Amino acid sequence: MLRELVRWTELLETWIPTDVTPTSFCEEQLLQQARLLLAGTWPPRGS
Repeated sequence: MLRELVRWTELLETWIPTDVTPTSFCEEQLLQQARLLLAGTWPPRGS
């Protein structure tokens, strides 16, 4: 779960206007991963 959160954060941070994936998609994936993280057990596992 943490890896996916980091992955989408990195994609959004390195996004350039010529990328095929729109920022809105990256943002939604990032929010979805954050929601899953917050809804899970604490502390989260690194997987």
